Amino acid sequence: MKITKLKNQKITIFDSVEEALRKIETSQYNPHIPEANRISNQEHSVVFTQTRSLKEAICLARTGWDKGENIITALTKQYFDAFNKLFPQQDWSKNLNPDVAGEVINMEAVLSNQPETMLHFQDDYEKTQKLSSAKMQRIIVNIAVNSNINSDSIFNRGSIVTSMINCMELSGFRTELWICDFTATIRTNNPYQCKYYFRIKSFDEDLNLKKFSFAVCHPSMLRRVCFALYEQEPEDEILHGMVNKSYGTSINMTPDEIKNFAGELQYGNIYFELLDHNMNFNQLLVHTKTKIRDHFLSIKVGDIDVDLSENF
Repeated sequence: MKITKLKNQKITIFDSVEEALRKIETSQYNPHIPEANRISNQEHSVVFTQTRSLKEAICLARTGWDKGENIITALTKQYFDAFNKLFPQQDWSKNLNPDVAGEVINMEAVLSNQPETMLHFQDDYEKTQKLSSAKMQRIIVNIAVNSNINSDSIFNRGSIVTSMINCMELSGFRTELWICDFTATIRTNNPYQCKYYFRIKSFDEDLNLKKFSFAVCHPSMLRRVCFALYEQEPEDEILHGMVNKSYGTSINMTPDEIKNFAGELQYGNIYFELLDHNMNFNQLLVHTKTKIRDHFLSIKVGDIDVDLSENF
């Protein structure tokens, strides 16, 4: 766990969800927040959290969520072809080079009596190298939502994004996944920001869909696990933001934070913004496909834009 304190914000980076769970279990709650006011463990908030208690949420985070795994597996099968068309394809760039032997007759060379009368298909090494670099993708999902966002929207967005990542892995990509929760205290002047990052999967790890699905898709990851972390924060600035049982307002990463997080990849990080209004499944599916298409449509190497539109 790495903590960075700046003038108006506190940033905590957890190397895993398990690290955050251990902190919850071993740390003291802020004494100024009465137990009755701790939203993380309120039993009457089942519709809001889809669990009966913080203890149940921690258990699901550790052992995995069977329902989530089953739905993501089904969505992966259903939408694999649709998502796969949005990714750069392996055999996507060949040059035609004049040669004495080859696959196609070079009629221009024949008519002009040139010795190299054939054309040979050859991989474009530079573009192949660019494609190989694009095969590593870091994905950041902002799970922060305000209280008006319903559990179905949270789950549908998470399940679509997770099935897309599963499709990327099955298509030969290596992915690193982070989730984040950014909150600003409810103050009109100079709000204080509390920012959590959680590593869900590193590049060299295989997908664990049971645990993966809870972290990205389940409302309790935010509304119990992250809320419990808020309730243990000792900073007065964060405490003062908890007005009328509100833990602040959700905010997005800035473009610079997205670009530079965890070390910039050659072809950038894919960031899924916080969900700021309720959306149905089809709307969320279109939104996700559009984001992935736009991300891969043009990759930049140095000062040169390489158009990949021919591959979609």
